[in-house]
Formats: sequence, structure tokens, C-alpha cells
Amino acid sequence: MGRLVKLRLIHENLLPEDMETDPNPFRGINNGGPAVLSSLKSLLETADPISFCAPGKRNGADTAGGFDG
Repeated sequence: MGRLVKLRLIHENLLPEDMETDPNPFRGINNGGPAVLSSLKSLLETADPISFCAPGKRNGADTAGGFDG
């Protein structure tokens, strides 16, 4: 069988603004954080991370999201 990866994150000392939904998908633990952790898990499992681009841009074209995948 292949390698297994378990990624565990424990949040401590959260501020009230950490729990607010922000329209910027790359800011806040409830927005960009899960995507970053998912990419880290993919990197650990396959040595190939999920690639991200700036919101609204992909290879010079405008897009709605921040994922390049």
C-alpha cells in the first residue's frame, strides 16, 4: 500500500475576526485556510501541491476563483 498522511491542525487563541467570513478567499481560517491545508496534505502525499493563483487571475486571464486546477 501507499503512504498514508494524517494532517491535524489545532486552533488556539482565536480572535473574533478569525471566525468571520471574508469575501477574500485567501484571508481567514474559514476561507483560505482549508485550501492551504488541503494543498499541504496533497504535497505530503504526492509531492505535488495544489497550485493557487491570485484571485481573478489565471495565466493572464480573469477568473472568478483563486484556484488553478
